[in-house]
Amino acid sequence: MNFLVAVRNNLDLLGIFISLFLTALGGGIMRDIIINKVPLVFTSGFYGTVTLLVGVLVYLLSTFDFLNPFSLTITFIFALALRLIAYYKAWSMPKL
Repeated sequence: MNFLVAVRNNLDLLGIFISLFLTALGGGIMRDIIINKVPLVFTSGFYGTVTLLVGVLVYLLSTFDFLNPFSLTITFIFALALRLIAYYKAWSMPKL
């Protein structure tokens, strides 16, 4: 929950994004390296997109003073559902 630390320290949207990427993507990369697999971040472009969407949502909730345990739970459920749907339907971002 490092993004909550970023919100409490009044960081802007970029600060929240950096905090989310360090925890979510960094943790996922570490997990995949430990189990000797190619990190999912490098094979699925949608993994980081969910992180960006959650960052924007948390920032907006914080800006409009709707950040509370209930809204964070709904945000968590939204992110988990979106990630699971993307995984099972093999969604990915377009290749450049």
